[in-house]
Amino acid sequence: MESSGSCRAAKLFSGREIKKATNDFSSNRLHGMGGYDEVYKGTLQDGTVVAVKCAKLGNPKGIDQVLNEVHIYCQVNHRNLVGLLGCCVELDQPILVYEFIENGTLLDHLQDQMPKGCAFLTWTHRL
Repeated sequence: MESSGSCRAAKLFSGREIKKATNDFSSNRLHGMGGYDEVYKGTLQDGTVVAVKCAKLGNPKGIDQVLNEVHIYCQVNHRNLVGLLGCCVELDQPILVYEFIENGTLLDHLQDQMPKGCAFLTWTHRL
């Protein structure tokens, strides 16, 4: 997946790289779950910590969701959005690989669900 037009270059990861990074999708690497997908914390061979997002098995919308996400990320580049590093299409479900961000989600900050020491976004900061 090379850069074309405004799309940033993304790496095509092998299934082997993804399995190694997530310890074969070990449950202790599971970072979060959504309605359609699961996110695992992984470490690439070069030491880069990543978020590995894969559609849940049996989800018929999985491929469409991934393609839509790639399409959107190719059009948007903003410092406040997590970066898409690449994808993997060798396994049972398509996988997206993102930068890993430690400090929780925007929703966590908006709803004051952050661990002690992390900032809650006040209305003033939101504007």
